[in-house]
Amino acid sequence: MRRGRLRAPVKGQFRKEFNEGFQYVWNNKVLRMLGVAFILAGLAVGIAQALGLFIVTERLGKPEEFLQYILMINGAAMLIGGGIVAVFAKRVPPQLLLAIGMLVGAVCTVIVGYSRSVPLTLTVQFINGLVFPCIHIGISTMILKWSHESIVGRVNGVLNPMFVGMMVISMSFAGALKKAFPLVEIYTGAGFLFLLGALVMLPIMNQKAPETEQSSQPLAGGMEGH
Repeated sequence: MRRGRLRAPVKGQFRKEFNEGFQYVWNNKVLRMLGVAFILAGLAVGIAQALGLFIVTERLGKPEEFLQYILMINGAAMLIGGGIVAVFAKRVPPQLLLAIGMLVGAVCTVIVGYSRSVPLTLTVQFINGLVFPCIHIGISTMILKWSHESIVGRVNGVLNPMFVGMMVISMSFAGALKKAFPLVEIYTGAGFLFLLGALVMLPIMNQKAPETEQSSQPLAGGMEGH
């Protein structure tokens, strides 16, 4: 009985906080566009990750084990890129940072799909990993700057599942895409999703964070659609 009584308030509180976070994001133009970018990036990343093994075996003509070297190079580049981007993040608007990451991701994804050269693919994977932190740091900075501190957790709780959810969805139908289309076309489509994500940033590129409004009106800042 006690467990039943405890679960209901917890479930109700979660739903209430999620709805508040969703309403805050929906009524804030910057966060709304960020949500769209999240969705597009998640779809593109999911497709690219799910079909990476086919890039190795079909496009590069290498055994399956070669995939680990691509992942190692990409991961090492992300670590290096994270440190580099963190240094310049304060000088560059987060919208521009995110757009750069998405644009480079678009170009790199298309090249990986077309490439039959091992050195070219490895180089592109390194460049992609080097710039990919621009996406994560840009997104995190935008959430912090355009969300009042009292609701940052709820905004994260709305936006982050969008990325993960879209990534899982695209990974789940990647196999069907592989049967229906050539790898080149699929990776071109994933690159196009990244490109759309970069273009989504254009309408809000010059937006500045409403710091004064946030400090005085925790929820009103999100409702006014800056």
